[in-house]
Amino acid sequence: LIHELGCASKEEVVGKTDFDFFDLEHAQQAFNDEKEILQSGETLIKEECTPLKDKVERWGQTIKAPLRNLKGEIVGTYGITRDITAIKQAERKVTEANRALSEKNTKLQETLDELKRTQNQLLFSEKMAALGNLIGGIAHEINTPTQYVSDNVGFVKSATISLLTLVDAALTLSAAAREHMPDSPAL
Repeated sequence: LIHELGCASKEEVVGKTDFDFFDLEHAQQAFNDEKEILQSGETLIKEECTPLKDKVERWGQTIKAPLRNLKGEIVGTYGITRDITAIKQAERKVTEANRALSEKNTKLQETLDELKRTQNQLLFSEKMAALGNLIGGIAHEINTPTQYVSDNVGFVKSATISLLTLVDAALTLSAAAREHMPDSPAL
C-alpha cells in the first residue's frame, strides 16, 4: 500500500492525512467519517471508492473504529481498509454481462413473438385457402345441377311451345271437323 500511495517507506506516510494522498472528495468524506466516530464512539464499516490523487479508481472495504486509552476515553481513530477493487470490477463485469444478456433475451423474445405472429398469419392463410377450395367445390356441386336444370328448362320450354302449338292445331282441326260432321260423336 505504501508504494500505491507514492511513497518509498512508512516514514514518508507517518504524520500525513488522507488529504495528502486521496482526491479531495474522498479525503473530506473520510475526515467527516472520523469526526462522526470521535463523537459517537461507534465503529463504521463500509465499502467505498478510494481514488488516489492519480485518479485511478480503487475500491476498499473499510472498518474504522474509535481508539481508546486505558481509561476508555476516545483519543483518536484507527482503520483498516482491504482492497476490493478486483471484486468491484468483477461485479461491474457481471452487471454488464447481465444487462447484455437481458437485452439479448428481450430481442429473442421479440423475435419469438414475431415468429408466432407470422406462424398464425400463415395458418390463417392456409385455412382461408382450404376454405376457398371447399367453397369452390360446394359451388361446383351446386352449379352442376343448377346448370342441368337451366339447360333442360330451355328444352322443356321449347317442347311445351311445340306441344301447345300441336294442341291448338288439334283443337282447330276438331272444331273444323265438327262443323263438317255435325252428327258425329263429340270429339
